[in-house]
This record gives sequence, C-alpha cells and structure tokens, in this order.
Amino acid sequence: MQSHALADVPQAPPDVMFGLSAAYRADNDPRKVDLGVGAYRHEDGKAWVLPAVREVCIAVISGSINVCC
Repeated sequence: MQSHALADVPQAPPDVMFGLSAAYRADNDPRKVDLGVGAYRHEDGKAWVLPAVREVCIAVISGSINVCC
C-alpha cells in the first residue's frame, strides 16, 4: 500500500472568516452589514469607504501622518 504524503498532517482549525460569513448569511436582520473580505458598496453600487479608512487617507494626504518607516 502506498501512503499519501500528507496523510499525517493534522487538519487546521476552522477558518474564522468562513464562520463569520455563514453567520452573516443566516442573519435575517435587514440592518446587517457584511464587513468580511471584499469591497463594500451602498445599495446603489457605489463604493463605501469605512470612516476610519477615510480619516487616515485624509491625514496621509494632508501630511499630518507620516507613513514612511
């Protein structure tokens, strides 16, 4: 009998994002917001930028935050 090369590798724990995605799909609340991986959009299809991301972008552009190491 030939043994599979990966037969002794233990299974990794479940991926947290898959669990969050499943919980999101199962939730019937119309106010829910999916903050999982991907691009966030308004109902009209326009991109929605997280407020914290918008604040950092403005700070970087204005020079009040130095992003260089």
